[in-house]
Amino acid sequence: MMFKIRKIQILILLILISIFMFYGERVKAEENKTLIIYDSYKEFGAEENKLNSLVQVILSTGNGVDIVNIDSYSKESIDKYGVLFVLYNNSSELPEGFIQNLLKFKGKIVWVGKNFNPLLENQQNITYMPNFSSKNASYNILSKEVYKLINDKEWDKPKTYLLIDEVYPFIDLQNFVKKIDFLYDQGISFICSVMPVYENQNFDAMKRFCEVLRYAQDKGGKIILHSSVMKGNNIPGKDVQDKMSLAQQIYIKYGVYPLNIDIPESFLYKEDYKDLIHCSNNVFIEKDNNIGIIDFKKYSIAGFDKVIDKIHINDNYSYEPSQIAYDTAFSFNSDLDLNSFKAGIKHIMNKGVYFNDIDYLNTIINLGGIELKSENSNILLNNKLVNEQNSSSETSVQDNKSKTETIDIGNVNNRITKITIGICAVFFIIILISKRLEIRKFFK
Repeated sequence: MMFKIRKIQILILLILISIFMFYGERVKAEENKTLIIYDSYKEFGAEENKLNSLVQVILSTGNGVDIVNIDSYSKESIDKYGVLFVLYNNSSELPEGFIQNLLKFKGKIVWVGKNFNPLLENQQNITYMPNFSSKNASYNILSKEVYKLINDKEWDKPKTYLLIDEVYPFIDLQNFVKKIDFLYDQGISFICSVMPVYENQNFDAMKRFCEVLRYAQDKGGKIILHSSVMKGNNIPGKDVQDKMSLAQQIYIKYGVYPLNIDIPESFLYKEDYKDLIHCSNNVFIEKDNNIGIIDFKKYSIAGFDKVIDKIHINDNYSYEPSQIAYDTAFSFNSDLDLNSFKAGIKHIMNKGVYFNDIDYLNTIINLGGIELKSENSNILLNNKLVNEQNSSSETSVQDNKSKTETIDIGNVNNRITKITIGICAVFFIIILISKRLEIRKFFK
């Protein structure tokens, strides 16, 4: 009887330990953030915004990022992080005690740029990168190192997608349909970034436009919502979000389902735009020449599941592998003529680029209280299935894709793997204890 009670107690204890292990890892993953301590957002006299480049590399790993100016940091504020980046673009003087605080830091440190102190050399937890530029291969190297450092595993090959950009109601719809048919016939998965429409929603032109977008959905395309084009430099984030929410509602009314948002990178650094940029678990980011000065004492950006960088393709575009630092969407403007469109795709594919299936980019977006969810080829509106694809078209697309598509199972989260192994080990111990107790009971 005594052995039986002990057996039950041990089983309960081990099960509780397993649950707490899983819960603890889950909470830890949700709260993961990386710290950047910087002196200035760019080198003196240079144009490249290196702080922005580093922020986007970190966001591409799935982590959020806290940004702190070197003059505003405190020792207490860095101890809660597991990974810390020091970005020194200029040769300004280091604050007193800064190096000593770094030597006491228990996590991982990456020093990028100037002013690297000799006392930090040969420290096991400190990596030094003299410089990088988003315009050459050094950015690609930085991305690999950052990914490995944060995720404790080798860099995954970035996903590449094909995107038709700035899809307006007044584009040449016949030419647009030809592009869709071409992609469908080639078995290429694609995304359409549609412009928000707020007015004239009942016009015949809008109805024809949405009919073509439904056709794109039936051919395997996915719709995302381009950021609102509103004139002015200081437009409140709520105004932009309200406009985009209205546009989404109008599209949904016509059976068109925007599953993600497409924003300029400047939105990342606007406090009142945070609700908008995080309305989805994934985000498409467009280069912004007017990003302006990034100069914060302190600023925080929460993480995304996926960050997809947009690379615009034009007639003179020449692909270089070093351009792909993380997940990328090759973006073709919707009014590009058909021959240039085909030539651009051929040029990229001839360089060994494979366009990934957008169906595997699972997304949840919540705008204006309306939730849209993409799970493989299914689209759910407030948890109700809404896409009933044309069965013959769907079958043909899947047949084309199956010739080349392989599902990548290498992206399984490392923490989940460790948790699974831990739980299996616990239950193995339970079995051994049970057998031992049964043997004792038998000889008794």
